[in-house]
Amino acid sequence: APPVAFILLPLFALLLKLAYIRHDVFYAEHLVLALHNHSFLFLALAVGIPLDLAHEYIGPVGEALDTALELWILVYLFVSLKRVYRQSYPKTLLKYVLLFFCYGPLMFFGLMLGLLFGILTL
Repeated sequence: APPVAFILLPLFALLLKLAYIRHDVFYAEHLVLALHNHSFLFLALAVGIPLDLAHEYIGPVGEALDTALELWILVYLFVSLKRVYRQSYPKTLLKYVLLFFCYGPLMFFGLMLGLLFGILTL
């Protein structure tokens, strides 16, 4: 997954550039935000792995923490767009949803290619 995310990082920055085309922001600045958000996502997922493994030991508390972590990821990514681009909540929410629906399939396709490449190189 990390090499795939590294390859998809410029594509996410390009999607940000298209979503915020009327802003006077360079592509490199979009790339910095994309790198920041991907780093946060990897950190949050790294924290989530032990929570997933500990579900049978800590029960419903683990599920609640896992759900809170997933919500925190979604909120954090929204807030990062809101703070960096300084648009209204409705505009930010619209662009957030559009970015999710555009980048989600790209990430899925990239992960499938990474999985296929991993299987073929065994």
